[in-house]
Amino acid sequence: MNTQETIAHFGNQTKTGEALGIDQSTVSCWGEYPPDRRQLQIERVTFGALKAEPGSMDRVLGMDKIEAQSMTAFSDFATPIKSMRPAA
Repeated sequence: MNTQETIAHFGNQTKTGEALGIDQSTVSCWGEYPPDRRQLQIERVTFGALKAEPGSMDRVLGMDKIEAQSMTAFSDFATPIKSMRPAA
C-alpha cells in the first residue's frame, strides 16, 4: 500500500490518524509509503483491504538483516568443508 491509497481508504489524513490512534501530523509526515510498522497495523485494521508491502514484517522483525548475516556466515563455512573432501 502507498500513503495515498491509505488516506483514500480512510477518507482524509485526520480520519486515517484517528483509525490508527495517531495524530494527523504524523500521517502528513509519511513519504510515499507508510512506515513498515504502520503498514502492518493498517493491514490489520482494514481486515486486509490494504496489504502491507512485501518484506514489511521481515524489516520490522529485523529478519532482513539476520538472513543476510546468516548467508554470509554459511558461505564462510561452506568453502572449508568442500576443500576437506577427499579427491575423487
